[in-house]
Amino acid sequence: ELHTPPVTNTNFGTSRAYRIRRQVARGVGENLPGMTVAAETGGYTGLLCGILRAMNLWQSQQWEQLQSALGHRVFRIDGVVVLEKQLPGGFCSFEVQRASPAPATWQQIRAEAAKRKAVFARIAPAQGAPLAIAETTLPSPEEHFPPASRIIDLTPSEDEIIAGFSQTGRRHLRTAQKATLQIQQSDDVAAYARLAKETAARDGFGVHGAGYYRQMLDVFGTDGFLLAIRQDAEWLAAGIYLICEGTCTYYYGASASAAREVQPATLLQWEAMKIAKARGCDRFDLFG
Repeated sequence: ELHTPPVTNTNFGTSRAYRIRRQVARGVGENLPGMTVAAETGGYTGLLCGILRAMNLWQSQQWEQLQSALGHRVFRIDGVVVLEKQLPGGFCSFEVQRASPAPATWQQIRAEAAKRKAVFARIAPAQGAPLAIAETTLPSPEEHFPPASRIIDLTPSEDEIIAGFSQTGRRHLRTAQKATLQIQQSDDVAAYARLAKETAARDGFGVHGAGYYRQMLDVFGTDGFLLAIRQDAEWLAAGIYLICEGTCTYYYGASASAAREVQPATLLQWEAMKIAKARGCDRFDLFG
């Protein structure tokens, strides 16, 4: 029997990638405007800034190419990206990320699963899109996505966006802007990996190596960028951002233990928003 656990991420605090981002941007998201999109219910709170995209990052051609470059077998069924991951004994599992297959598509996935000896499929439904096959699923014990995401509207002017920050958020941004910090779009994935390793050691998480980040940025090309906040030669905060269909997603983040009082994480997010806005994005997704 092929089970399809809906990855609804009900345990908000234990998603590794989510917790890393929250450690980097501790308090930043709460001080920014935006709407919160609940992956499980599709509910909104805060400032609405547009409709959910039909195409998202995890169903894009670039994400498909990245997964293939990382060694996963990737294919599409009725337009839905499906990852095949090998298991012992010649078996495999399927993973559908941020998509809600229609019943007819699900039947095609089941048929393909039988051919490939897939023992289960893990499905993370698209944000705001109910899973039409929910009655045939079981909850997944693993979390790959946060259950809700704060999304910031980039269509207003920069002054209007800042005006929407909380008083604390504006104060933190002013503090960072007055400090001797440098903002740098960088290609130095080794420096980022070192900072990520420091973050992981401090907060007890695992992280990828530099080669993974290099592949990600190479595949996304101009639709991905690494942004760093430095104080002289020292990296204080950095993030990897991916752009798809007008949405810029803060996908990975890292921070140093030093100089947190100058609020480099707040400056990092604001500068990333400015870059995304300049590149034509109308939404900024904090991915958690």
